[in-house]
Amino acid sequence: SETPVGGTLAAGDCVDIGVTFDSAGLPPGTDVADLVIASDDPDEPVVTVPVTMTVLVPVDITSVTYTSNDLQVAFDATVAGEPPLVYAWDFGDGGTSALEDPTHTYAAGGCYIVTLVVTGGCGQDTWSGQVCVCDPVNNLDFTWQPQLPTSGETVTFAAAADGTPAITFDWDFGDGTTGTGQNPTHVYAAAGSYSVVVMAANCDGITATQTHTLTVQPARYYYYLPIAVNGYLGLRPDLVGSFTLAPDQDVYQPDEEVVITVVITNVGTAVADGFWVDFYINPDPVPTGPGLLWHDVCGLFPCYGLVWDVPAGLAPGQSVTLTSTLDSFDPSRTKWLGYFAPGTTDLYLFVDSWDPSTAWGAVQELDETNNRAERHGLSVPGELGQAPKVAPQVSPR
Repeated sequence: SETPVGGTLAAGDCVDIGVTFDSAGLPPGTDVADLVIASDDPDEPVVTVPVTMTVLVPVDITSVTYTSNDLQVAFDATVAGEPPLVYAWDFGDGGTSALEDPTHTYAAGGCYIVTLVVTGGCGQDTWSGQVCVCDPVNNLDFTWQPQLPTSGETVTFAAAADGTPAITFDWDFGDGTTGTGQNPTHVYAAAGSYSVVVMAANCDGITATQTHTLTVQPARYYYYLPIAVNGYLGLRPDLVGSFTLAPDQDVYQPDEEVVITVVITNVGTAVADGFWVDFYINPDPVPTGPGLLWHDVCGLFPCYGLVWDVPAGLAPGQSVTLTSTLDSFDPSRTKWLGYFAPGTTDLYLFVDSWDPSTAWGAVQELDETNNRAERHGLSVPGELGQAPKVAPQVSPR
């Protein structure tokens, strides 16, 4: 259309003519037309003026895709439009970007509304969508009960991990079988040591793994006959133990000498025959019953531990004092240099720690649950041992 479409023009005057084009349905590009002006000028009754029209490409966000890796998200926008194109991203957590294909790292897992506004030479377009990200899997670990299972006994595992739910757990029980879930159960058919691995995955499929060695003991069968102990039924010993450190402190420097003093007392009503005492430093797993030797559960390297043999036993009310000096412990079954290794945090003492022929150790006691003493919260700075992570070689019992 034209404005004006007619009128009177005096000699020497000028007038502007506005020409409006409707570009609907026209493809982007340049179109040329003629504006024809008819007048009563006898010399030039018709004047033809060429008119050029350029149809621009409107801004159109055709797609936005993204890939995430834990908390980091890489965005990819596909946009058509007349350049220059100006990008304005809002990641929904206060972060922004003017890049075409930005990468953004969120501070925490969750779902965020992301907005993209693109402005070009021919208009503006907006895209908005929800983006969900996951915290990485952290602090993955697992435990099991019983800690010293026998073949044929059901073992219950319990895994725990930090991260954005839902976290999935896949297990390799070390005997050729696998499982899933946070708290699976498994039965080992044969005695032995098994390397159990759990793999945890977050919502992005990013995984973490944790491995522990589980020891399965041979199944035991017991036959009970009526017996008399010390002349009548009911008299039994009961061994309890405690330990102290000298110097007594929570923080020890590397190579700082320390003396461990152990006191074992028979608080029962019968004589306790000879027995073993084990001292564990950062064991994994921790001892919960007899049969777990200190050098089989090394959780810190270099791995240190002590063993005392009390062959004479203890009468009711009698005590024995043991120390971490050469004249006290069993040197063929002990590895102790007189100080704690860097990384030491947890100490355990177990009285009546070994006799593979019974479920209760060498001494059947009134109370089999009071044989352990422990201390936690120690700190020994320094570089942790790296390799080799091999259990010490000690004499068999």
